[in-house]
Amino acid sequence: MLPKQYRISRKEMRLVLRSGVAIRQAAFKLLSLPLPSGKTAKIGFVVPKRVEKTAVGRHKIKRYLRGAWYALHKNFVPAHGYVFVVEQKIIAPSEETILPIIEQLVKRSTERKI
Repeated sequence: MLPKQYRISRKEMRLVLRSGVAIRQAAFKLLSLPLPSGKTAKIGFVVPKRVEKTAVGRHKIKRYLRGAWYALHKNFVPAHGYVFVVEQKIIAPSEETILPIIEQLVKRSTERKI
């Protein structure tokens, strides 16, 4: 589980999903938006049922996303909200397949002046 200071609230997540800037790559979409509250980057993950039918599968994908986040969390812009959305089924999800894609998304989002 993410430390509380890095978790995005439901209200903030709705705001980011509605108004955030989207960057897509492979099966992922990263939405980001500056948040008025907080000094750290806040993160959320969305894996819809249409991507993975079972809760076990959805949680497994979220665990890999969290692992990628832990590896890259220093690269996120502070005081921003980030939501990762998985848009397509990932065949054989693993850290080796997910980490490079997430790394590219984060790099592209920080290069972009939000």
